[in-house]
Amino acid sequence: MEVIDVNKENEKRNSMALQEQECVPFHKAADLMGFMDTNDMLMHMTEQEAEVLLNCMEGHGILLGHRGEEIVCLDLCSGEKNENWKIYSIDDAIKDACDYNYDMILQAQRELSGTGDYNEYEQRMERLNLLQADEQVLDSMFDRTKHGKEVESLAQELVGEFIRDIRSKGDIDQAVQKIMQAIVPDKKLFSEAGIQLKQDQGRVR
Repeated sequence: MEVIDVNKENEKRNSMALQEQECVPFHKAADLMGFMDTNDMLMHMTEQEAEVLLNCMEGHGILLGHRGEEIVCLDLCSGEKNENWKIYSIDDAIKDACDYNYDMILQAQRELSGTGDYNEYEQRMERLNLLQADEQVLDSMFDRTKHGKEVESLAQELVGEFIRDIRSKGDIDQAVQKIMQAIVPDKKLFSEAGIQLKQDQGRVR
């Protein structure tokens, strides 16, 4: 006689019911802000933050929305059918937006350095300034995500280990090599750790 796992069956039915729910896009900042507040997502967003996030994601062909109480996303190239929406999280959306914006800043800086015409230079500088302004908004949001908290915790741990190595062994080169090997290849993490390193090294002196 086959034994039926009631919990798994319930989960399957709940999952199917969720898939059948209509996915609702966030067309404006107020939509996302309202969803976050209504569903207790533990992260309040300002109108500016929500607008920057949505614009950045849509600029990369990704539409954010919700299905029931879940955040979902859609690759706009796949068409807006309900089954094409994927489960997402606000933490991952913010992290991805930070990555997208960072790449655009690098591209804008490269384009700026190769500009000879003054008017073109002004236009590209304006674009770079806008991207850097968005970066400040996104970074502030990133710090409130689970990813930001993990980065902060790891950066503090690495800085503490660096200081202990310097105090106990006095070999700066070896301590630097050790911390570089421990840091994952994440530009944001390297930046956060570097800032903290400078501050802590100042205290040691």
